[in-house]
Amino acid sequence: MVAELREEGVEMSSLIRDAIRTAYGRRRRRLRPGDVDALLAEIYERHPEPPGDASPTVDIIDRRAFREHVARRIRAETER
Repeated sequence: MVAELREEGVEMSSLIRDAIRTAYGRRRRRLRPGDVDALLAEIYERHPEPPGDASPTVDIIDRRAFREHVARRIRAETER
């Protein structure tokens, strides 16, 4: 069986890698919204936001507004 596959040009290493990825993908558990919330809470607990550091009031979905926000921050940092 292996010899026939090799004769047809199939590389065994790529075949085995694909089989491993497929098997792992089947057993990996999908994240649920509750899992994501717990994961984010753990991240924020490990890496809290510094006090006095206000969150940006820019809409990150609006490309132009976000680009202007970043440009202002860069200008402010380079002027120091």
